[in-house]
Amino acid sequence: MKDVKIYSPPGFSKLLNTYKDIGNNISAEVYESNLPKAKIGDLEVYSVEACHAIYAVAYIITNGEKKIVYSGDTSEPCEGIIKESKDADLIIHEATCLEGCEIYGHTPLPKLKEIFDKKRVIITHIPSQIEDKYTNLGDFILAFDGLIWNV
Repeated sequence: MKDVKIYSPPGFSKLLNTYKDIGNNISAEVYESNLPKAKIGDLEVYSVEACHAIYAVAYIITNGEKKIVYSGDTSEPCEGIIKESKDADLIIHEATCLEGCEIYGHTPLPKLKEIFDKKRVIITHIPSQIEDKYTNLGDFILAFDGLIWNV
């Protein structure tokens, strides 16, 4: 079997090696860059810096016709993510809290709704202990295991 190729910000190789050191049989080609990017056929994946408490990136996936912005932990507004989201067909974004999590590099749901009003957004990274408080989502979709979405 061929090695999987992983395009990552700096630091992933060290993490992967830790897993190998404790006995996991993992084989991968790792390409680290501050702003990782790759192209597979017509599919292009590139990144922009996210605004998190530690260095993080958001990934943009496009085939030249459709565009998805996938942001992990970030505190919006974050210029690169906002810019890439303007013409995105889908935004996948964390909404870790309802208020007060910006200092930890996260985006509260009300801020997300303000910034991405009228956009197709799937929200992720919801703590299970407060998930029931995520109501009045409007057009936003709450991610769940096994979710399939056509872009």
